[in-house]
Amino acid sequence: MAIDKDKLDQLLAGREPQELFAKDGLLDELKKALSERMLSAELDDHLESEGAEGGQTDAKDRRERLC
Repeated sequence: MAIDKDKLDQLLAGREPQELFAKDGLLDELKKALSERMLSAELDDHLESEGAEGGQTDAKDRRERLC
């Protein structure tokens, strides 16, 4: 899967080249955002499957109660 050139241009706009790979730079921000998205999806999937077994409320409600 290729990343859209326009999206990359938006991410890079206004950033200094040395900032991209620096600590807390763009690469670190992207890693954090992707990790959080994956963990959220995994938690939702887990809570949905657990809810199907026990007739619990939906995953979003249960996740909000956990946080």
